[in-house]
Amino acid sequence: MTKAWRISSACALMTVLGTIGTAAQGQQQQTAPQTPRPQTPVVERYVVGRALPPEVPGSPVVEMTLEQAINIALEKNLNLQSAKMNPVLQDLSLAATRATFTPRFTGTYSFSDNRSVSENTTEGVFQTVRQNQGFNGGFSQSLNFHGASMSANWNNGRNTSNTVTSSFNPTLNSSVSVNFSMPLLRNFKIDGTRNSLRTAPINRLVADVQLQQTISQTSTQIRNAYWALRQAIEQIEISKMALEMARRTLEDTKLRVEIGTAAPIDTAQPDLTVATSEQSLLQAEIGWRNAELTLKNLLIGGLDDELNKATINPIDRPVELNNPPQIDLQAAMQTALANRSDVTISRRNLESQELTMDVTKNAVLPQLNFSTDYQLSGTDGVRTQGGVTHFGGWTGALGQIAGLDSPGFSMSFNFSYDLGMRAAKANLASGQIRLDQARLQLRNQELTIQNEITRLALNVDSTYKQFLAARKSREVAEVNLTAELTRLDVGLSNNFTVAQVQERLTSQRLAEINAIIRYINAVADFERAQKFPG
Repeated sequence: MTKAWRISSACALMTVLGTIGTAAQGQQQQTAPQTPRPQTPVVERYVVGRALPPEVPGSPVVEMTLEQAINIALEKNLNLQSAKMNPVLQDLSLAATRATFTPRFTGTYSFSDNRSVSENTTEGVFQTVRQNQGFNGGFSQSLNFHGASMSANWNNGRNTSNTVTSSFNPTLNSSVSVNFSMPLLRNFKIDGTRNSLRTAPINRLVADVQLQQTISQTSTQIRNAYWALRQAIEQIEISKMALEMARRTLEDTKLRVEIGTAAPIDTAQPDLTVATSEQSLLQAEIGWRNAELTLKNLLIGGLDDELNKATINPIDRPVELNNPPQIDLQAAMQTALANRSDVTISRRNLESQELTMDVTKNAVLPQLNFSTDYQLSGTDGVRTQGGVTHFGGWTGALGQIAGLDSPGFSMSFNFSYDLGMRAAKANLASGQIRLDQARLQLRNQELTIQNEITRLALNVDSTYKQFLAARKSREVAEVNLTAELTRLDVGLSNNFTVAQVQERLTSQRLAEINAIIRYINAVADFERAQKFPG
């Protein structure tokens, strides 16, 4: 019984001591200061298109859509302003060619006074004095008819002399002549001038197509620069998020060091991650400035342009890419071969070459020209005969012309032939070879376009698949980082692994925005290639 009592007493004593110890420990916990426990950083979900460009002091922000950027370039871009002058130059060239067939009017007045010692005793004077005046007018014109030309002239003269042998003194002469000439072999069907009239509309059309092509190329450059700027701004935002995450991880690690759950050396890796993130942010900002400068160079019209001092904010967001692209490759090829600008230009140039070949063939022909001339003349004045003085004038001379009193007619044929025509035949052969080359180049160009359309169609499909893979990788990287931070919080991971996962997330975010931009450009290039070359 004594032994049982001793055991009961010992148990009671231990119970009391345990109660006292528990109370004391509870009181100590209540009075001891609470050390804050590190919290797991939250991984923010990245949304493409919400980022804003960095603020630049003194630089106003100009919000701009892609359509607005293209419209500004159409108005201000210096290369486009220069290209718009080419169709005007073609119009002026055509006007100059047509001016070849414009009538040309001429007019002359002449006066001469000649004095000399007479060598003929019948003239009745020692010194002869002759004065001549001429009043002439006419017009000439090249006709757009088998290389023909015509001219008409009206010549008038008044001559005075002090000799007694002159029939009239003064003598009034008037004549009207008409000339017509045309080639009968070479230059009969075609010549250089008439061929220029045939090719000028083709050249005008080519100039218009080239202008549209330049506009398309400029629009493509603007689109690429616009999305490159959007991409650079997104890269800055991604770099900022990575830097913020790195700083929070560093602060969390320092807190773990304070409470004794981590060694001081564990802050080395977070410090390195912060430094690397700061460097990446700096590189992203440099890339943004270069991207904005590239876009501005396409938009501004001079150094004094207000847009040159502003900060551009491209507000268009990449489209939601939830549905796979629908591409009709066969229809796209047919559209490109029928309407694409470079094929149109090649076909028009080939047509112009074929027309020019007619001129080259024409040069092989011998030259045979026909010319005819018809003339009417009249002469009158003051004449003394048999003691009777006749006073005549211009009326009498013109009356003789009207009465067809003194007609004259002439005609001629001029023939020439270079023996063998070797130079002309060599030019014809070389021209035919160049024409065949142009036809082969056109066929090769059509084949190249088919390959290009196929390649761009495949590029659309592949870039869309790359985007899906990039988006999936980014989502997985976000979940992985959250999980890794949770493991770090319970001591199952380390800062080096967390830093690697953070860098992987940043890379995946950048890869996603790059994939989005590549897909947008791939679709735009596929649509553009059906109308214009790159």
